Amino acid sequence: AQPTLADITVNGQKVPVIYAPAKTGNIFVLDRRNGELVVPAPEKPVPQGAAKGDYVTPTQPFSELSFRP
Repeated sequence: AQPTLADITVNGQKVPVIYAPAKTGNIFVLDRRNGELVVPAPEKPVPQGAAKGDYVTPTQPFSELSFRP
């Protein structure tokens, strides 16, 4: 999906952001000035690869803003 630029209000302050949707349903919201997350995206454990020798990261970020039911 296409990223979207917007200005939002956070704690009474105008913040320029980029909405970066992912195919997983997560919507990452980053401050355009410094790349820091505006909406938290905590790391959560994810299943590991089923194939021998298939190594993946033990956690992935999951945005608190998502389209996942």
